[in-house]
Amino acid sequence: MKSTYSMPEDLQHNMRSPSLSDNESEIIILHSVSELAEWRAEWERLWSVQSFRSVFQHFAWSEAWAKCFVAPDKLFVIVVKESGAQSRAHAILPMWVNADQEFSLLGEGSSDYQDLLCDVQTDDVDAVFLSMLGRLIESRPHWKRILFNELREDSILLRSLRRLAARNALPFVWIEKASSRCPVVLTNGRNEVIENILKKKSLRRHYNGMKKIPGFRYRRIDSPVEAKIVLNSLVDQHIARWAINGVPSLFEDQRNVEFYQKLIAIPNFFSLIHFSVIEIQNQIIATHFGFLKNGIFIWYKPTFDPNFDRSSPGEVLMYCMFQELKSSRLAEFDFTRGEESFKSRFATNVRQNYDFAAFASTFDRAKFSAVNYMRESDQQEGIIGHVGAFLKSIFRRLRRINEEFAMQGIRSIGSRLKGKFATSDLVKLVFSPDLPVQVPELADGLHFSCGAIDLILLGKISLLRPTYLSTSMLEKAVSRRKRGDRLLIIRNSAGMPVHFSWLCSRRDYEEKDRAREIPRTDSCEMVNIIKDSWTEAGKAQNDICSWALRYLATLGTRENRKTYFFCGSSDSVALGDAKNAGFRRAERQ
Repeated sequence: MKSTYSMPEDLQHNMRSPSLSDNESEIIILHSVSELAEWRAEWERLWSVQSFRSVFQHFAWSEAWAKCFVAPDKLFVIVVKESGAQSRAHAILPMWVNADQEFSLLGEGSSDYQDLLCDVQTDDVDAVFLSMLGRLIESRPHWKRILFNELREDSILLRSLRRLAARNALPFVWIEKASSRCPVVLTNGRNEVIENILKKKSLRRHYNGMKKIPGFRYRRIDSPVEAKIVLNSLVDQHIARWAINGVPSLFEDQRNVEFYQKLIAIPNFFSLIHFSVIEIQNQIIATHFGFLKNGIFIWYKPTFDPNFDRSSPGEVLMYCMFQELKSSRLAEFDFTRGEESFKSRFATNVRQNYDFAAFASTFDRAKFSAVNYMRESDQQEGIIGHVGAFLKSIFRRLRRINEEFAMQGIRSIGSRLKGKFATSDLVKLVFSPDLPVQVPELADGLHFSCGAIDLILLGKISLLRPTYLSTSMLEKAVSRRKRGDRLLIIRNSAGMPVHFSWLCSRRDYEEKDRAREIPRTDSCEMVNIIKDSWTEAGKAQNDICSWALRYLATLGTRENRKTYFFCGSSDSVALGDAKNAGFRRAERQ
C-alpha cells in the first residue's frame, strides 16, 4: 500500500517560523554508522540541552547499539538541520528498520526510555517531528508499521504524538497503550528517604548476615580494564540464573555481550557507568551494571551467583549501593522498567512508559492488535486471561514434544516414558570393591572435575548440552546443591562435556521414591547414591561411564559409605558398565 502524505496548513505555518523556515532548514537521512559519527558533536549538543538527559539517548549508547544490532543498510536516522555545509542540527530521530521491516527507535529492547532529540521551541516541535515522519514515509512508500516504544510519560516524542493525534494531523492510523511501569525512589536530595529504606528489616538482616563472612567486600569498579573482566562474571551469573528459570538469557546472544563491552570501552560514556560488585574472598557473588549522572541513579542490569541464593546477595548489593549513594545528594533512584516485587517495596513513585504504534492501513493495525492481544492475554484477569494462558501452555507443550522428537527420536522418548511409569524393572546395584581400592586412570585427552555443584558452571554448559541440562535438570541441581550433593563432569580435549554423574550422600533415601529405596539393613548407615548418570551417545565411550562409576564408588569407600547405583533391567549397556566398575546386584529386602 502506497501512503501519501500532506502536511496540514497550520503545521506548514509553524514550519515557516523564523527559527525553522523552509529556506533555512533541510532534512537528511543517515544510513551508516560512519555517517552517524560525523554528527557526534551535534548529537551530544542536543542531548546536553534536553530536560531529561537519559543515558539511553547518549550518542555513545546509540552508536554502540547500532554497531552491534543494525545491519549496514538498515540504519535510518533522520536529522533536521540548518541549510549549509557546516550546519547545526535542530532535531534527530534515531530510527532503524528491524527484521520485520518495521521502523523502530535505536536501542529497541535495550533502552528503558526512548525519545526524540530536539532543541526547537515547543510550538515548533510538532511541525519538525511531522516533517520527519513525512520524509520517512516518502523514503519507504511501502512501509507497514512505525513503532515508538518505551516513551516516558514526560518525553518530547510522546507529547508531540498526542498533540498531533488530537488534531487528526497524523498521516496514518495508530494505537497508543501503556507498556512498562517504572518504579522510582524520589529523594530530592533528602537523606531521610534513603535512611528509611536502609532500615527495612529484610535488607538489614541479609546485610548483617553476609558482612560477617570472612572476606566480604562491596566496591565500585572504576577502571575500564577491570570492568571488562568483571563483565564476564555478570554474563555467567545472568546465564545461570535465567537458565534455572527456563528463560534464555539475553547474553546467549553474543551481540549483547559485545554491546556492553563497547560501552565500557568508550571513555566519555564510562564516566556515566556505575558498575559495582560484592565479593567474598575475592570471588564475585553479585554485580550491578547501572548508571549515575547528575544525581539520578539508573538501576539497569543486576545479577548474582545462584550458588549463594540463600544469602540474598541481590538485596545485600542494593543495601550497599543505597549506603554509598546516601552521601551523594541523590535526587532519584530509578528502577526503570519491570514488575519485580522488590521494586515496589522500595519505590516512592511509579512512572508509566507508553508505546505508540503507527500503521499504513487499518487492516495492518487490526492484525497487529490481534497478535499482541494473544501474547498478553495470559496476563489479563478473568476468563480471557485463563483461556489465553491455557492456549499458550498447549503451544508450549506441543513445541517441547516436537523438540523431543527432533533431538532424541521416538525410541529415546519411549525409553524415558518407560523409566517414568515402569519403575519395577529397576535393578539396585551396590559397589563391591576389590581390595585394596584403586582409583582408575582416565583415558588420554579427557579431564574431569568432581565436587560441590556449581550452578554458574552448569549455566554455561547448558548452552552446550541443552537436551540434558534442561530447565527441569537445572531446577534439580538447585535443590541438590542445597542438600550438599556432588557432581562429576568429564570433558574431552575440546572442553565439551561427555559425561555427568550426580552423587547424593544421605543417611537414607527419599520415601517418595519407593522403587529406589535403600535396603532396611543399610537404613542406619551413611550411603552414596549415583543418580542421573549420562554419557554422550554415538561414540565408543562405554569405558567413560565405567570409569565414572568406579571413581565415585571409591570416593564412597574412602568415606566409609556404601555406594548404590540403579538402572533398568533391560539396559544392558548400563549393567555392563556397572559390572566393569565393580558393582553387583543388591537384594531387595
